[in-house]
Amino acid sequence: MMKNILMNFMIGNILRDSFNRIILNSISIADLVVALIAAIIIGLYIFIIYKITFRSTVYSYTFNLSLVLITIITTLIILTVSSNNLIVTLGMLGTLGVVRFRSSLKEPLDIIYVLWASTVGFAIGANQYLIASLGSLIIGIVIFCLSNFRIKFKSYIIVVNYPLSIDHKVNNITKMRRIKVKSKYIKKENVELTLEVNNKYQQTLDKFNQVELIDSISLLTFED
Repeated sequence: MMKNILMNFMIGNILRDSFNRIILNSISIADLVVALIAAIIIGLYIFIIYKITFRSTVYSYTFNLSLVLITIITTLIILTVSSNNLIVTLGMLGTLGVVRFRSSLKEPLDIIYVLWASTVGFAIGANQYLIASLGSLIIGIVIFCLSNFRIKFKSYIIVVNYPLSIDHKVNNITKMRRIKVKSKYIKKENVELTLEVNNKYQQTLDKFNQVELIDSISLLTFED
């Protein structure tokens, strides 16, 4: 009888101490709300930067949206770990353990955005709001500037088909400094010329349009 009472008393103390420890180490509602608001704001900032600097072929809204969610979810994970709530932490790690990422990233820069969103979540979860906000601001400015720099020095491909009889006229145009001859294919009396030009391609197109007997002119662009 006394043994059962003593055992129940010990178990009750252990459960009470564990409960008090969880309550004391848990994050407050105010801190949780502030962290989530910060994660949403910076996540939307990443969303906007990705949208306005995207230069590839097909824009993926779902991937851009996932960047915001990565920021929020990573923040929640770090807050959970930092609260020392062992049960919830193990459950979160178990959930991450069964997640399998089947979609591959199409652009190398997408990896940077995923790393950026994850890092912001880590920083906010660790209450490093200055690092998360100031670091994101600098990263966004750098990406925006380099993206515009890329547009300024973007290359285009011009394919010209013409008869061999006017080859000397075409050669006079290709001697311009901003034009690079990539290939020249001659078959009987027909010539296919491939050129690389900068973003001032319209001037080159106007030059070719002034030459008579040119069969066709094609302008191509590509993304690296």
